[in-house]
Amino acid sequence: NIKKLEKIIEEGNIDRIKRAVQKLKDIPVLPQMSKFKTMIDDIALKLSKSVDFVLDGDGVAMNKESYNLLQDAMVHILRNALDHGLELPKERQEMGKNPKGTIKVKCKENIADESIEITIEDDGKGIDPRLIGKKAVEKGLISQAQLEKMSDEEIIKVIFTPNFSQKDTVDELSGRGIGMDIVRENINKIGGEVFVESRVGLGTVFVIKINESKG
Repeated sequence: NIKKLEKIIEEGNIDRIKRAVQKLKDIPVLPQMSKFKTMIDDIALKLSKSVDFVLDGDGVAMNKESYNLLQDAMVHILRNALDHGLELPKERQEMGKNPKGTIKVKCKENIADESIEITIEDDGKGIDPRLIGKKAVEKGLISQAQLEKMSDEEIIKVIFTPNFSQKDTVDELSGRGIGMDIVRENINKIGGEVFVESRVGLGTVFVIKINESKG
């Protein structure tokens, strides 16, 4: 951030200089996210799963309040990846996968619009739109007629609907009852959006795009 400030000062744009000075107070994101490893290892042990946690990316920084909301959202996504996403080692082996699953978090910054993009990717079972659709109809969130007109991508987005859950009961591991709608709400509060892409049998990617100036 200091290097960026020096460059912006040379340009002489007062508004950009003010924003750059404010960003000097921000906290670095990647070192903070490294703390997730302990949580992931503990949950994996409880679930008898094996996982590599990989962090990658630029020297991205955020203000503390925004990061706290982002952290809450990411904890839920990571717990779901471990609980619902990654298969047991034996099951993975039978599918021709590495018995040890992978969860990768990558951060990057778009200099042009000063936005941040964070991806959380796992190589688990993916999100099955058939199961999501069936659950959504059972819960009365959509009708059977609506379901039949929806694409797989539209069905998967139903996970962000309030009161949707793949489980009938809440347990300690699957987000403590916080739904994906709260995840999206938290991301929206900091000027961000969350997207999901998934392929059955191959894994799921959550993409969080944030522009703090819009939060």
